[in-house]
Amino acid sequence: KKLELSEADLTKYLKAQITKLPNSKNATRQRKVATIKSFLNWLYQEHYIENKLSLLFVLPKTKDKIPNFLSVDEVLSILRYFNSKEAVADSKTPAKKLLFLLLYGGGIRVSEACNLKPQDIKSNTVRVMGKGNKERIVVLPDFVVQQIGKIDKTHPYIWGDKPLHTRTAYDYIHQTGISANLLKSLHPHALRHSFATHMLADGCDLRVLQEALGHSSLQTTQKYLHLDLQKLSETLDKLSPINKVIK
Repeated sequence: KKLELSEADLTKYLKAQITKLPNSKNATRQRKVATIKSFLNWLYQEHYIENKLSLLFVLPKTKDKIPNFLSVDEVLSILRYFNSKEAVADSKTPAKKLLFLLLYGGGIRVSEACNLKPQDIKSNTVRVMGKGNKERIVVLPDFVVQQIGKIDKTHPYIWGDKPLHTRTAYDYIHQTGISANLLKSLHPHALRHSFATHMLADGCDLRVLQEALGHSSLQTTQKYLHLDLQKLSETLDKLSPINKVIK
């Protein structure tokens, strides 16, 4: 088995292809480089090339994005909207409110909320099926439990005869953000981020939050540790020894 192209020319060609992606995001470049490395590993394993050329390609590092989340004031604005005349007149408001409370109050994923059935709800807990068909029990705040108690439990799903479509769920949350006059676009996952951020800000243990969110890795949960910068700033302003010395 032998390539018509020399190993040096092959390496040069593949590196040239990577340089043609100047405006690509790091995540995109990382995927493409990973594909090239996988291809080169296959060539080496099949003895098309004599040297492990994949070692010459380095995966670019990706920066962790700070998840979009709501402030407490923004959450209160949405709750006030649900009690407004405009919201009361909208027949879809009960479903929108319930979805909002499940996502923000329980921190569950939108796909988990869309597929909830009445039998999944027991007292103040809800059983959800997460990623990888992993089942977990989520404890809900009393206010959320009260809202769930108002639904018609004679249907197969809490939304009716069918699961709530994720596209519909996205529209519900997006339109709620607009109606509540939020300055930024609102989407379902931002509510899950908000749940995690506010829980940590109030002193929730990281392991407990990991279980609540259904993360298989603690590293996934740790990205929320650096979010509450305003609270950190206020704490430093109060407790920093330099401030005491200056005063």
